[in-house]
Amino acid sequence: MDFNLNALLKKINQFYLSAAIITLLGLYLIWKLYLFTDFLFSYNQEPEFLVKAQSYQVKVAPRATLPDLAIYNLFGVYHKAIKKTVKVSELNVTVQGIFASSDPKKGTVVIITNGKTKLYLVGDKIKEVAVIEEILDDKIIIDIDGVKEYIPYNNKNLEFSDNIDNQDFPPRIFKEE
Repeated sequence: MDFNLNALLKKINQFYLSAAIITLLGLYLIWKLYLFTDFLFSYNQEPEFLVKAQSYQVKVAPRATLPDLAIYNLFGVYHKAIKKTVKVSELNVTVQGIFASSDPKKGTVVIITNGKTKLYLVGDKIKEVAVIEEILDDKIIIDIDGVKEYIPYNNKNLEFSDNIDNQDFPPRIFKEE
């Protein structure tokens, strides 16, 4: 049996080092537990943060009345609506369909010009004279040389067709009277 003194000293040093680390961790945990329980069970003393908060003096603003609040325009400034009369356009086009959006600047419209059907967006030109300004549910607003006009969309002429022929593609769902 061979006796190795160097290996024995290493094992003893490792044992004492690990025991010292475990003891220090245990003491640290006991200290934290003491602080926690002292905080929980100290009914007679006010917490330190509360004592500091009470030492500050608070300045209270004078109470505002309703007319005072009106000055600040909390809900924005009221602008009286100006009614503009917009006349029906005499442009020779037909609105075939409208894909309206909650934002009038983001819709799409299907217009027939010179027998051709085309999709238009806000900002597009119709017949190189009119620019689409807004697309609403029932009309489109156009601008012809700075004058606002509208083209109505009459969707009352459309009805559902009961006779759908399977051989037609695309199927005709609507028929115009």
